[in-house]
Amino acid sequence: MRSAVAGVLLALLMANGAAAAPPLGADPESPLGHWYNSLEQPHSGISCCSLADCRPVQEKLGANHYWVFIGKQFEKSPNIWIEVPDDEVLHVHNDAGQPVACWAPASGILCFVPGPEA
Repeated sequence: MRSAVAGVLLALLMANGAAAAPPLGADPESPLGHWYNSLEQPHSGISCCSLADCRPVQEKLGANHYWVFIGKQFEKSPNIWIEVPDDEVLHVHNDAGQPVACWAPASGILCFVPGPEA
């Protein structure tokens, strides 16, 4: 019974990830695509996902915390400003040249790279 439940959960997770696609015109094999794929969650070292789950976002800084707008650039977006947990902020060189959030409907913000001017 446990293996059947685990199999169903795994299938759902894979289907959820498979539904996400890179942004229109993005090349996963480009240098920028490789940069997106190199992002890792700061607290675990696990991948932030990939170009499929990361998108340029609007950012704002309020009360010493970043906020990002999760909108139409993501599938199943709530279209709201979300506070970025401090432990999800990556302090890496920003090859995208703009703020980037990696977000999934079931998990929330996986990683955030502030814009270059931040």
